[in-house]
Amino acid sequence: IYNRGNNHRKTFHQDIDYQIFLALVDKYLLPVCEIYAYCLLSNHYHILIRTNDTLNSYEFSKAFANMLTAYTLKMNIKYGMRGTMFQGRFRRVEIKSEEQLKRTILYIHMNPIKHSYSDNYKTYKYSSFRQYYIKNTSLEIQPIVEVFHDISNFEFIHDVAAAQLLNQGRNL
Repeated sequence: IYNRGNNHRKTFHQDIDYQIFLALVDKYLLPVCEIYAYCLLSNHYHILIRTNDTLNSYEFSKAFANMLTAYTLKMNIKYGMRGTMFQGRFRRVEIKSEEQLKRTILYIHMNPIKHSYSDNYKTYKYSSFRQYYIKNTSLEIQPIVEVFHDISNFEFIHDVAAAQLLNQGRNL
């Protein structure tokens, strides 16, 4: 799932804005899906999820819309703004293979490099990469680590992707 700021505007201005967004993700989305990865940049976000099998798409869309509405209301009050923060409805891409899942994880975690926020994906604060090394996290880490075979291979493949990205002028 991904979206960007309305008219390409920033949706996150300060550290606390990112933290508020992630807290709302946990509050609204964890009851309806598993979260595998995320990356928040100042004007857009990516979140890799798997909805619960018993959930219909309307229920998920409602939970997601409620999360975005809560965030928008908080930011509009905080910054004295009005209107929508995000460009239309969120977009989604269905993951259909293990290979596509791996590429998506790498794409999400490499976003800070791709968009020149950082040269080191490991230290970017608003990406889920570091969550893979924390014991108490709300992310579903084990299924992703298994797709990469183990945590050391997970990191190795990320390192290779980062080196390629930096050598290719940040084009994935």
